[in-house]
Amino acid sequence: MLARRPTTIIAFMLLASIFAGGPAAGGMADKARLVEELAASPARASALAKTNRSDLSEIALDIIVYRWASVAANLPTDVNNANAIIAAVSDSLADSLIKWSLDAFSTKNNSGASSIVSNSDRISKLTELRRQFGMALDYRNSSPIQSVNALTSVLASSRELNLDLTEALVCTILGRQYHYDMSRYRLAEECYSRAGMIFFAYDCFESAAIVYDDYGSLGSEMGRSLVATQYYSLAAQQWSLLAKQNPTVSRYRLMAGREFIRASKAQNAAGDTDKALELVNAGLDKLREAAAMTKSYDELIRNLITVSNLYRSQNNLSKSIELLKAAARAGEQSEDPLLVAQVYESLSDAYEETNLNPKAREEAAKREKILNNAAIAAENAVNKLISDESLTKEEQLKLQTIAERGAGALQQLDKSAESAALLTRIIDIYKSKSFVDGQIRCMRALAETLDSQQKSPEALAQRMEAVTLALKTNKKVLAGEIVREMVQSFIDVGDLDNALDTLAEFWSIMEQSGNVRGAADVLEGRGTLLASHGRFEAAVQDYEKALSRYSTQVGDPWAAAGVSLKLASALGSLDKPAEAAEVLEKDLQDIETRYSDENVDPNISPERARLMMGLYQELVIAYVRDNRCEAATNILTKARHYPWISELVSRLRASTDPLVADYAKSVDVVGSEPDPGSSTPSISGPTLLANNWADFSARSAMLRERYPAQYNALPVNPLIEFYKSRNSLPKKILMIEYLPTNNSTFAFVCGNGKASVWELGISSKRMTSLAGLLRNNIRAFELSLGAGVPLPPISDWREPSFLEIRDLLIEFYNALIAPIAQEFDQNHTLMFALPNELKGVPIHALISGDDKGAPRFMVQDYEIGYLAEDMLRDLLGKDNRPIEQNSDRLAIFADPAGDLPGARKEATMLGKLYFNSSVYVGNRATVGNFIKECDKASILHIALHYDVHPNPSKFVLQLAPEGGLAKNITVQELSSVTNPHLQLVVLSACDSAASADPLESGPSRAAEVFSLMGAKSVLGGLWKVADEPASDLMGDFYRTIVRGNTRTGSLRAAQLKMIEDKTYAHPFYWACFAMYGSPW
Repeated sequence: MLARRPTTIIAFMLLASIFAGGPAAGGMADKARLVEELAASPARASALAKTNRSDLSEIALDIIVYRWASVAANLPTDVNNANAIIAAVSDSLADSLIKWSLDAFSTKNNSGASSIVSNSDRISKLTELRRQFGMALDYRNSSPIQSVNALTSVLASSRELNLDLTEALVCTILGRQYHYDMSRYRLAEECYSRAGMIFFAYDCFESAAIVYDDYGSLGSEMGRSLVATQYYSLAAQQWSLLAKQNPTVSRYRLMAGREFIRASKAQNAAGDTDKALELVNAGLDKLREAAAMTKSYDELIRNLITVSNLYRSQNNLSKSIELLKAAARAGEQSEDPLLVAQVYESLSDAYEETNLNPKAREEAAKREKILNNAAIAAENAVNKLISDESLTKEEQLKLQTIAERGAGALQQLDKSAESAALLTRIIDIYKSKSFVDGQIRCMRALAETLDSQQKSPEALAQRMEAVTLALKTNKKVLAGEIVREMVQSFIDVGDLDNALDTLAEFWSIMEQSGNVRGAADVLEGRGTLLASHGRFEAAVQDYEKALSRYSTQVGDPWAAAGVSLKLASALGSLDKPAEAAEVLEKDLQDIETRYSDENVDPNISPERARLMMGLYQELVIAYVRDNRCEAATNILTKARHYPWISELVSRLRASTDPLVADYAKSVDVVGSEPDPGSSTPSISGPTLLANNWADFSARSAMLRERYPAQYNALPVNPLIEFYKSRNSLPKKILMIEYLPTNNSTFAFVCGNGKASVWELGISSKRMTSLAGLLRNNIRAFELSLGAGVPLPPISDWREPSFLEIRDLLIEFYNALIAPIAQEFDQNHTLMFALPNELKGVPIHALISGDDKGAPRFMVQDYEIGYLAEDMLRDLLGKDNRPIEQNSDRLAIFADPAGDLPGARKEATMLGKLYFNSSVYVGNRATVGNFIKECDKASILHIALHYDVHPNPSKFVLQLAPEGGLAKNITVQELSSVTNPHLQLVVLSACDSAASADPLESGPSRAAEVFSLMGAKSVLGGLWKVADEPASDLMGDFYRTIVRGNTRTGSLRAAQLKMIEDKTYAHPFYWACFAMYGSPW
């Protein structure tokens, strides 16, 4: 895929380095303050030059370049008194570079700059900046990637020369290129953010408003309605501020009104209709003010229609009709009959919907009258244009507008022949006056009218003439658009040879002129024409060339996707399903990977959703025809989270190809889990269901609906916790959670920049069975240990006691880890949130394979931790840090009952090892001392008996009695203690009552309890184990952690040492210890 978009990646890298290495905001703020001062009084330049010469030189140069670039790009030069500032600073500094720049960047196109010796390096950079910017504007429509590369170069030069305003302007244009032409949303966001910040700092309110509008559009396109609302509202506020500062300028009110309306649409999409209506009313108020000032009501009318539709969508027809009536009243002042006719048509529809049919007919009659009057006015306007030679240009333009609107009115009245005749007369008038734009516009309209009359040859002739005229006048992008319209005309006419010759000629012209998009359009059109005549081999060649250009030179993923569909269809017609599948696979991967990186749903618009469905449909067909039904099933399964999946399956089942239809009918991918005994095959795992955050969210929501009981029992809610925290997840740590169901298990895998959902082949029943078998083996080991028969050292991994659990650990790995192991890549730390079925299963002890006759445990490859309920927030907290021996106090409580000699030994050893510690052994390990230390200790080491119940509220610690007080402390007492400094709780009471039920009563329950106290991590045992190996492991754990290692890393080091030392290498001894919470 890299080969298909190299320049985009280069641009991304350059952009990142440019933004990372920009000048300090302080310097920009100082210059912005100076510009404000100069705008108020340009004469201040002379005085300021004495103390701020360098800044003033940069300011003058910046405004000169910015003024030139903004004019060239048709954007506002948004600096008050810009010309006066330039003149004053230039006179004050007498700087030869500024004088050169005034010529080189003149807005009058008289670039008469002469070379000078001084400042030659800066002149060289400015000359290249000017060249690259001109090239960027030339290519921004025809070859976006070339434009982006040129703009990136200009941006780097602007930053290097400290041209802030120029940088902001370039960021605006570059952001639009990324946004509208290439769907590179994250890069667009970077550009908009930078541009908005600079423009705002320099009080360029109009430019800032324009950027905020683009930002709002970006938010809407990404499906982030609240973000869109925010930026549209900011734009509205900027325009409103300008309107307040300039009360006589109607345009500012008009723009504010538009932005408020856009904000209301976004707010409505976000689900807040009340706020949406507030915004829409604010917008209408601004538009009414603008209309009252200008006596031009068209913008107000259009938005009244828009708002009425909003109310109509909420079934508030009375309010909708009220607004349409207001639009009709405003229409009395409008000169656009087509717009007024639209108002009456909407009113007629609204009345009909309320069953007021007489009123509906009345409004329909008004519409017809308006259109007939427009047609009569058009005829009169054409006659006057022909007969009256004394008309001024303004009068001609007004009559031309009336004439074209009349042609449109005739078309709406279904009088196509009369419309065509009128358009022909208008075109003749435009030809006589060499009005090229009008000719092309009317030729295209005439072609559409002729199409409606089934006059394909005549329509084609009009489009041929229009595209030729567009090419002659260097309107390359417009020519490309007309070529796309011509293709269907060519197909309708059926003259293939002449059509191919004509398209070949147009392609050559586009190619030579550098119009890459236009050339790709022609190639795509020619391929479509060839395919329609059964010449599939030639069509494939043209489609492949078009696809290459769209992908590598235009950078438009959706144009590329459209060609991929056509290419796959042509390959299918050539009986090459494998090649068709390869094309579609690449395009789907490109789109879904790109939108995963952008965290955007690729189905955000109806048009794109149809295209996505088409790609999946053709890919399934290609797989089935290639006898790869399993691949077809997998891709259908992947598509299950898309909203159009049911329609896709219906289309496949209705296919005219019996092979495809029979396959689609044989597989169930959209229904609920199959009933027992059902003959319909289900989708078997492992299957990737989602591989980006947008899909992760959609799939999680679907699973929540389908399996509410199992979903709500999860320790971490995928939607509420993982998805909402997606931008805060730590790097190089991967979270894994499992959702077992009757027929399969779903795995949620997520991290910083990564999210996926998998369906695994293991059912909850099998999972519970495996856990039960493991529990029985652990129970047997515990009983053997209690009877004084410890497990023997591992001198050979064929030791029978190990073989008893080896296969279980392998099967767990194959079912839960192997299918998703590819996701782990560079993530060295894995955090598992386990469901009830897996509570206490030592994931870190699962066996991934064989290493020279020895098992390979997961702990040998990863640091592994676990998440209990409510522990994710601690993992995401900003106060996460390693243990610091100098500042983190250790409190040790051991053997209050006098029956754990190993615990006493362990306490003594830890007290010596960790100098910043307090040791409470025997009768000193009281409830009072424990509560006291809970308030201030950073580490609590607990080596005593405790009872853990599946219900955390029944957790009990057994301490020493004190003064007749109870010796037990309950969760209710613990929960009253809050210690924000509590980093780690270690439960080392392995020879305790904790394992009345091995696995089921592990430290996850205790972790939930101690997290209430504020503990960031809890280390505890999953089952009973002997004192000596537990003490050895604890010693190694603390020796490692005091050296600054992470908690999971320190535990891993201690466990690896036990494996290597052989004496306690059996997983029973070391795998019982698990770390919950923060791994650091």
